[in-house]
Amino acid sequence: MQSPTHAPLTILSSSAMNMPHLNTDPSLLKSSTGTIRSVPSDDSRLGPNSHDDSPTAQPQSQNESTTPTTPRKASYNSINGSKPPLSRQNPSATGMPRGVVRSISTEFGPTKYSSSNVHVVEDIPANDGEDFNSAIGKANLGKSGRVIERLTKENDMLKRDVKIERLRAEEALDQARLAESRFVQENEEWERKLRDAAMNSTVLKRRERQLADAKEKIDAERHKAEKATEGELFWKTEMQKLENECKEKVEEAQSRAELYEGRNNVMTNHWKDQEKSANRTVAKLEKEIKMIVKERIADDEKITMLKRLAEQQAEQLKTLQKEKDDVDRKYEEYKAEKEKSLADIKENASKQQKANEEIMAETQKVLGELRWALNVKKHVKDAE
Repeated sequence: MQSPTHAPLTILSSSAMNMPHLNTDPSLLKSSTGTIRSVPSDDSRLGPNSHDDSPTAQPQSQNESTTPTTPRKASYNSINGSKPPLSRQNPSATGMPRGVVRSISTEFGPTKYSSSNVHVVEDIPANDGEDFNSAIGKANLGKSGRVIERLTKENDMLKRDVKIERLRAEEALDQARLAESRFVQENEEWERKLRDAAMNSTVLKRRERQLADAKEKIDAERHKAEKATEGELFWKTEMQKLENECKEKVEEAQSRAELYEGRNNVMTNHWKDQEKSANRTVAKLEKEIKMIVKERIADDEKITMLKRLAEQQAEQLKTLQKEKDDVDRKYEEYKAEKEKSLADIKENASKQQKANEEIMAETQKVLGELRWALNVKKHVKDAE
């Protein structure tokens, strides 16, 4: 007796991968061997092959469980023109993608209908005992044996498909969780960078206030320098006036002294009789000269004091000019540093904004694909 060849179930398409009912429908995990009617036993034909699983079906199911399920051509040993138990429906008639819709023939027993339009053989408890064994014994000699073997293979393949789809669904859920956590991390990073930008703006505002204070100080120092310059010019003019007055007085005193000296000579030479009166006059003139000399000395001391004051004012002016130059230099350095920091901040902010926009777009795209994959029922017609 030749072993029959059967058409295995093909793998569900990727569009039906994430249907949650495939992971939880227990009807896909149950055996379909209980759909065969029991027949009277024949002890002469019962042998080592009369167990629940025939030796021809068990090795094949084990080999298929270890190898990937790929589509194969099927040759059905149809008896009396019967249709194959598994057949593909026309996708255009059901409105579902190709590779999703499959049906199981109901000639071998009642079937269950799942929400994915996959017909699964209904689980009917198998009779434990001689009735089931006798049915297997009889089936090995005819059509029922091929049916049982084929249904066993199909049940194993359905179990593998369900396990594969469950693993794929779990993997998709894990990827969705990872994408969500990545999105949360990116959002936190974006908020942190916004806080950093706000802190930088506050620092810039504080530095602008410091710059305004420095400008006010510079204006005050400039005003002081202008006042000091005006004071210096005033004291220089006063000193020049005093010096000119003193020179005029000295010249006048010298001229008077010369005049009196000439008169004294004339009086001593020609007017000896008036020597006493001349001596008195000379004494008087000497007193006046001494007083003039004292006044001149006092004027010299005043001139010296004014010179010292002018020197002090000049030193103070030099110090103020030096401080002004230092302030101007520091202001230029601060201005250059501020412009450089502003340019760096703007460049980094633009780069970060572009990177964040790209990451947000990619995250939204991945999130939309995952949502679409988890909600396939909303996009598939006739899906419950």
